[in-house]
Amino acid sequence: MQTLSSFNLRRQVSPLTESQLRSLAPSVFADTAHARTSAKYRFYPTSAVVDELSRVGWLPSAVMQQTIRTEDRAGFQKHLIRFRQADHFGTPAVRDMVVPEIVLINSHDGSSAYALHAGLYRCVCANGLMIADSTISAIKIRHTGFHPEMVVDASRRLADEMPKAVEQVELMKARKLSPVESRALAIGATVLRWEDVTTAPIRPEMLLRDNRSEDIGDDLWRTMNRVQENVIRGGQRDYSRRREDGRRHGRTREVKGIDQTSGINRALWAMAEALRSGNIPQQAPTA
Repeated sequence: MQTLSSFNLRRQVSPLTESQLRSLAPSVFADTAHARTSAKYRFYPTSAVVDELSRVGWLPSAVMQQTIRTEDRAGFQKHLIRFRQADHFGTPAVRDMVVPEIVLINSHDGSSAYALHAGLYRCVCANGLMIADSTISAIKIRHTGFHPEMVVDASRRLADEMPKAVEQVELMKARKLSPVESRALAIGATVLRWEDVTTAPIRPEMLLRDNRSEDIGDDLWRTMNRVQENVIRGGQRDYSRRREDGRRHGRTREVKGIDQTSGINRALWAMAEALRSGNIPQQAPTA
């Protein structure tokens, strides 16, 4: 059984080296499939896909793998790698610069097909956003009948679609939110993370707090980034709320699972798209 309690994630201003990838996510370098996979399963190591994407200019910028509770799955579990083009590494000329990324998810134990998602990296806060399928559809490749050129072809197709995401960013920057709309986004994120607004460890408004001067503003882009960073990284403490046992809540925890991180990211993007289009009740629900 997988646990979502910990993972390895690394971001830096230069591409990850092979030794760093091996250290942070050994499952990327599996040399065979797990015994649980069927005879139809065609094994192709993620490390070879890394080489294929590097060959066409996409270099690894971040990696994480899920921890496991059963040792027999060690080295085969689900992993995620973010890729960025070579000229998008280094110190950005503009602090709030946004660059496109490709997000690859795979496993070698049969729990996941190859999946490629469009992503964006916001340099000022190292936020790794993932684009909802409603903007750019994810591409999934089954291990049965797999061929490495499929991944390269998928990366090209995603790269061709990236201007859609960049256009959405500009539209979000131009969309000013009312206090009701901002709170609605924060409530949505609270439900995504903790399911119930009334029992969540913090009030939704705390997800709207800015962490740097570049985050200050009432436009949709900066509001979404504040909410995303706060809900994913955690660290908030709400002294006005108490747990069922009467004690005060501790700090909110960082989201560390691949599935949960991916799901929250893509759902937040979809919520932001809906807000940009004005698809929101005139009055947000109360907590």
